[in-house]
Amino acid sequence: MLQRSLVAMGIAGLPEVLIADEPTKGIDIMNKQAISSLFRIVRKKGITLIIITHDLSFARDLADRITVMYSGRIVEIRQRQEFFDRPLHPYSRGYSAHSLRTAFIPYHPEQETLKNMRKAVDSDFDANPQWKGAESSRRSSLFRKERLSGAGCMIEGRGLTKIFAPDSPGKNRIIAVDNVNIRIEAGETLTLVGESGCGKSTLSRLLLLLIPPTKGEIFFEGQALTRLKGKELHSIRKKSRLCRSSRKVP
Repeated sequence: MLQRSLVAMGIAGLPEVLIADEPTKGIDIMNKQAISSLFRIVRKKGITLIIITHDLSFARDLADRITVMYSGRIVEIRQRQEFFDRPLHPYSRGYSAHSLRTAFIPYHPEQETLKNMRKAVDSDFDANPQWKGAESSRRSSLFRKERLSGAGCMIEGRGLTKIFAPDSPGKNRIIAVDNVNIRIEAGETLTLVGESGCGKSTLSRLLLLLIPPTKGEIFFEGQALTRLKGKELHSIRKKSRLCRSSRKVP
């Protein structure tokens, strides 16, 4: 009930952009279907929708494109059906097999845990000539799909990086988002998937400039958000909403 109320609050006022952060977290199948119906209403109204989720079945039901994040980087962006027919990146294959129990990759009991899956993916990065020696920015753009034509760009992030400084001595800094390039077209539904801690929620907050990037630029309908202040920035923010899975402020 709470999630449905929060989604309805996000839709109220008909924002141009709605970012839904884990809208189906911890709910049963019936409530998930209800939330899915709400988002279909959002799509019909032409609102640009970004859904952050672990749930690939939910993403498959709604998305125009699927974006996969791993360790702060975007490793694959593809049209929905192409992604589910055959994901290209080794992490996408592993995540899909783990989440959907599909036959995208051979199943091995030792790969049951996400920890072992991540080890396998990191090995693939080093073993595959396509990734070997590549910088993170190169890896992030290997599978970027051609931009949609005609709709126009609603939100774009260029070279986005977010580094969190340690909150106490002796702790390491955290690179939450690592040189990400992403573009969302007007009226498009994009789902951002990946395991916990990969940077999905941080990236969504960067795109709305709710937190400042360490590096990079954000564009909203062609305007550079990172260069706006005061009333100009507020007028842009009125066009967008962030819908959380709970009332807690991140």
